[in-house]
Amino acid sequence: MTARAPVAFVYDRHLAGPRGVLERRARVCADHADRQRWEIGGWFVDTGDAALLLNQRPNFERLMRTLAAADKERPRVCLVHDWDRISHDRAKRTILVKRLLALGARVETCFGERILPDGRSEPAGLLPGAPLPR
Repeated sequence: MTARAPVAFVYDRHLAGPRGVLERRARVCADHADRQRWEIGGWFVDTGDAALLLNQRPNFERLMRTLAAADKERPRVCLVHDWDRISHDRAKRTILVKRLLALGARVETCFGERILPDGRSEPAGLLPGAPLPR
């Protein structure tokens, strides 16, 4: 049986300022998914104050519900441009990444860094509790 291609769910956050930056990151994510031959299952962006808060990110919560409901026979990826798209704060980032991993999804950047559902990381040493690259 042929392995099914992953489905990517793109997450970003944007506090304020020119939306061109957000649009450029979205383009990079779309190009990355295309190169990997992944289907994009949805785009989720928290803006304004919701981009900063840990427990009040409506689109992150929507992403979590969508991931939980997605076909579990396909690999599911939460794709972010870079780790700061989840949070600049290491402790907050770790909490949010662990929530995604608990759903059986992996979390991956457009730079090929990934944390697998079992907590292993590629490249090795990229653990949720460790400082994540910028």
